[in-house]
Amino acid sequence: MLAARVVDAEVVATAALDKLASQTPHRNQPAPDLSTKHFVQQALIHLRRGNQAAAEEMFTALAYMNPADGDALNNLGFCIIPVSPVRALGPLARGAQLPMGNPALSLANRALVNHLLGDNQLAAQFLDQIAVAHGNAAVWLERECGVLELAVMALDSYVDQLRTHVVNSLEVSGGASSGSHE
Repeated sequence: MLAARVVDAEVVATAALDKLASQTPHRNQPAPDLSTKHFVQQALIHLRRGNQAAAEEMFTALAYMNPADGDALNNLGFCIIPVSPVRALGPLARGAQLPMGNPALSLANRALVNHLLGDNQLAAQFLDQIAVAHGNAAVWLERECGVLELAVMALDSYVDQLRTHVVNSLEVSGGASSGSHE
């Protein structure tokens, strides 16, 4: 007759994991760097080819993997601007509440969105918060009313151009804001 032996489940689990680990080849691969900066160039390629959805999906995934990444949310909002400025407001606003590499770019993006939505007063307020803007950035230039063109330029020049455009729009409208997206 055979006797039954009781073995603790933890002992069995540990033995099984040890056996599996000894049979698995060891790969010391570093974790992938999911920093937003590594995805910007690919997103720009998608945007230039008119594939806004692919660019948006990249930053949606990054924001999902790291919801505290202000840069991912800012870039997500940036990708959405040409197709739906109203929808871009959410990610841009959430991203602005989190640490990010270039707060001036975030302010400029939010200024552009509010300008596109007709709220030039709020756009001007965002632009007034930009003390210093350094480096180059991908930006949307409004060549004619509502028609956007992707460009890479010095951020300080872009902020100056956007500020002039918003101020001119305010003067034309007599300072009135037609924005109703709140």
